[in-house]
Amino acid sequence: MPRKPTITRNGSIFDAAKVNPAHDIIQASKNSDMLLLQHYLPRRGTNISNNSIDRNHLSSLHYAARNDDVERIEAIISHSSSDVNIKGLDNMTPLHLAATSNKVAALRTLQMYNADSCAQNSEGNIPLHCAAKAGSLDGCRELLSKQPFTIDCINRNEATPLHMACIGGVLQINRGADIMAKTADGSLPIHIVAKQGNVEIMELLLSAYTAKYSRREDYIMECNYDGASVLHRAVQGRQEMAIQFCLDNGADTSVRDKRGFTPLHYAAISNHSSLMQLLIQTKPAIDARDDDHRTPLHQAAIFSFIDIMEILIKAGASIDASDKEQNTPLLLAAYRNKIEAVQYLIDLHCNIHANDIKGRNCLHLAIAGSNDELELLNYLLSIYKVPYLESTDNYGKTPLHYACQDGKYKIVNLLLKYEINVYLVDQDGNNCFHLACKNSYPDIAELLLNHSAGLLNSENADNCNGLHISVIKGCPSTVRLLLQHGAEIDRRNASYSTPLDTARMNGSHQIVQLLIDHGAALNTLNRSGESALHIAARHGKADIVKLLLNCGADCTIENNRQKNSLEIAIQHDQQGVAIEIATKPKNRDLLLKVGKENITTMQSIIQKMPKVASEVMNTCIKKSSTFDREGKNIYTIEYDFTLLEPGEELEEMYNLPKGIHNLNALTTIVSSNHVGLLEHPLSARLLDTKWSHFGRRVYVFNLMIYILFIVALTAYVLNIEDYFNSAYSKVHLIGLQPSNAFSGNAKPASRSISAFSNSTSNGTVIDDIARNHSSIPILKALILVFSIVNLIREIFQLYHEKWKYFLSYENYFEIALHTSVIAFAVGPGTSSYFWAIGTFSVQLAYIELVMFLRKLPVVGKYVLMIRSMVNTILKVMIIVFIFVMGFAISFGMQCLHEVAFSNIFLSVIKVIDMMVGEIDYKDVFLSGIQNGDIAYPGSYAVLVILIIFIFIMSILVMNLMIGLAVGDIAEMEKKAKLRRLADLTDYFYNIDKIMSRHLRKQYKIDKITCTEVERITTVDKSNSNECLFESHNSEISSQMQEMVRQFESQRMRLVAMEEKLRFICQNMDDTSTS
Repeated sequence: MPRKPTITRNGSIFDAAKVNPAHDIIQASKNSDMLLLQHYLPRRGTNISNNSIDRNHLSSLHYAARNDDVERIEAIISHSSSDVNIKGLDNMTPLHLAATSNKVAALRTLQMYNADSCAQNSEGNIPLHCAAKAGSLDGCRELLSKQPFTIDCINRNEATPLHMACIGGVLQINRGADIMAKTADGSLPIHIVAKQGNVEIMELLLSAYTAKYSRREDYIMECNYDGASVLHRAVQGRQEMAIQFCLDNGADTSVRDKRGFTPLHYAAISNHSSLMQLLIQTKPAIDARDDDHRTPLHQAAIFSFIDIMEILIKAGASIDASDKEQNTPLLLAAYRNKIEAVQYLIDLHCNIHANDIKGRNCLHLAIAGSNDELELLNYLLSIYKVPYLESTDNYGKTPLHYACQDGKYKIVNLLLKYEINVYLVDQDGNNCFHLACKNSYPDIAELLLNHSAGLLNSENADNCNGLHISVIKGCPSTVRLLLQHGAEIDRRNASYSTPLDTARMNGSHQIVQLLIDHGAALNTLNRSGESALHIAARHGKADIVKLLLNCGADCTIENNRQKNSLEIAIQHDQQGVAIEIATKPKNRDLLLKVGKENITTMQSIIQKMPKVASEVMNTCIKKSSTFDREGKNIYTIEYDFTLLEPGEELEEMYNLPKGIHNLNALTTIVSSNHVGLLEHPLSARLLDTKWSHFGRRVYVFNLMIYILFIVALTAYVLNIEDYFNSAYSKVHLIGLQPSNAFSGNAKPASRSISAFSNSTSNGTVIDDIARNHSSIPILKALILVFSIVNLIREIFQLYHEKWKYFLSYENYFEIALHTSVIAFAVGPGTSSYFWAIGTFSVQLAYIELVMFLRKLPVVGKYVLMIRSMVNTILKVMIIVFIFVMGFAISFGMQCLHEVAFSNIFLSVIKVIDMMVGEIDYKDVFLSGIQNGDIAYPGSYAVLVILIIFIFIMSILVMNLMIGLAVGDIAEMEKKAKLRRLADLTDYFYNIDKIMSRHLRKQYKIDKITCTEVERITTVDKSNSNECLFESHNSEISSQMQEMVRQFESQRMRLVAMEEKLRFICQNMDDTSTS
């Protein structure tokens, strides 16, 4: 392949194959390299896109326009697909750049190629704005020759090209520009020119205004939106010629802007003497006031412009004029620390005793406004007498107060050299020492104490000394200083609080530690009978509480309402504090205190702070481990149940009503709905222990009795049913006939019952059966006794629980069961209702048997899961019932020939059956259509209803019910496990209620100790022959090692379980023996 030709660029030779055409076109335009430009453009033709931007955000056309290179502009535009309006830096087009650079030829060429004269850059300027601002008169003419309508275009600041021309200093108004156009701040072109000081343009504008509108004075008096006139802008720009021009054309020197400033005010703050002299010659209002009622002399004094002050005073300015805050020029100069202005005014015999609106004199303001500088203060102190140093403002503060509260160390040190009274107090009763402590200036506090030691324990209006104030402020360095100087550490203020009480309230750990280290009393009480521990507990300062407890604070102290610090923390929901107090072993008795609600403090914690309760329960489990001679690691775990079940002794101690048993914390866990605590090892162990001690026996006894009842009820029903089947015609339920009902041989059910009834002339059917079956009276007596006893128990429960009895649906279930059993047992056998009641009673009895199993360790949670599913399903049964009734009626209207839809009750049963998939499409619907039983158009209607039924009931509703019932099985199992523990708690509570005090004491469980054994093989790393795994085992794969580890872990668990079973059996034997 032939080599590509080389070209010369600025005298250099390079390979064209390595060149980026777009980049080189930009460089050619930038460097005026026509050779390179001509190389690309004729060869590439229109296929070259010259819209690339370099790192300066400019294209080749921008550079050509800036260099006013018409030839390159034409070459780029005519020989490439370049955009003539391409935007670069700040959205500038090539036309903008040519206008800014005053390149008239480039402007003309770009406009010839239809460059957009209305394109805006980032400031909203069109090219005419740029040309006018650059002072390019020819550029403006060129642009207006093509686009004359752009003469009044505005940018983002609402400025026209005329405003920009005023800035550029070149102006011709013969093109018809609007001289009354205003910018965003309301400035006219003449405002801009006045600040620039171009008198010729000002004259041109005034002449144009006079020719078009009115008098020259009207234009010169125009103000912008800030109220500034043309004269204001000329003074702000310090343009003497413009000022003189304004004055010669009738400008008013008394005009005020929005701040109330006259031109004289601006002249005062400009520090330009000639401007001030020029304005004063017009005899303006020399004491004109701004919005703060300050005169020009005030402004000059603030900035210490002595020459301006001298001119104003000679012109008659009032030397003691007051502003809105009653500040004179002297007071303002003193506050700004302007010593020259202060000296000048005092030399002119101004009022040195003047006060501002707050009653502050020159000394007050000099100290308040200084940066701890002494020059001005030394000058003032040389003038004022010593008694003047003790003058007070409206708040009772002296200059020394100001110096102390602002931390002016040098000034305080200077003032203390004069014989002034350091014990003077302000309106709050604070002296200078109190203010230094209040604002955390320990260096000044020490300086004052060295001057006068009596300040140390001086008190303010609240009876707070410096130590109180420093503690409130929370400054450890000041507190340390005062303690080192011997401040009274247990002094009480007006609120009867010591510094330690205040520190505990504010939560400063470091300050509390300082006070304790210096001997602060820990257990002193305030007027409410509260110690510092009470206060810290109320405000939730857990770290302070921990510090106090470690230093020996007494938790048992009770306030005037008989509440200790732990009860205060519980009352105010301060969990961190409660944990710090309750988890201390020495505070165990606090948890067993019985309050006014007849519950222990532990129960209160369970009700309000379950997390704290969990932490407290952790402290009731103590673990230890030892090794025996065989290398077994024996883990001993001691469970202390005293907090959960204090027992009979505590009830007797607090003289609680007999039989209430309110102190059982496990029942509190259930009643407060914090059943998660039942999974805690302490609660779980207590429930397991009670189950093994007596709960299992009571449960088995009750279960055997109930099973006896079930057996008796079942035998009773079966005996009666066998006798009926053998001796009499079959009794048909709900009025249905057998399949051969219309053969002439079968009798209606009512006649069968009637025949059965008439066959016994004396007594009831049951009596007749009893004469043939001797076991029936015994069975009947058993089920009657059981049901009557249980009904009496329900009545007894209703008496004790009152309205709460009706909140449990299980109570309704119990009543329905035993009432139906009694009705079935004593009712006559001659009625069909007899069998209906018996049917329900048997079913309820077996359901109750299932519910009876919920207390068992393994089966119980599954029973409760079923109950939970039923509860969930019942929530949607209203919706399901509405659907079922609708479909039952719809199908019944078309399928009357079918027995399943012969009445509304049977229709409902059939629809429910169909929901689970038993639709019987062929036998029920299709056969009816074929036989003509379902005629047209009913046949189509029933099929449509059937499709709707399948979609809604079989798919949607059934899946919804299954989803709601099942849900998250793992979560449901967890809740069922907790519910079983809650039921077990209620079970033990009910047993405790019926136990005598003797039995309760006998079966009371205070502590138990469990032992777990783990075999540990000791490995001596120095002898490889004694290792647990020999050297050849190193070749075993990682999977085998994991299997060995798991096997060993399982073996250890089995050994531990064996020890637990041995321990439980031993306890059962001991209990049986006792």
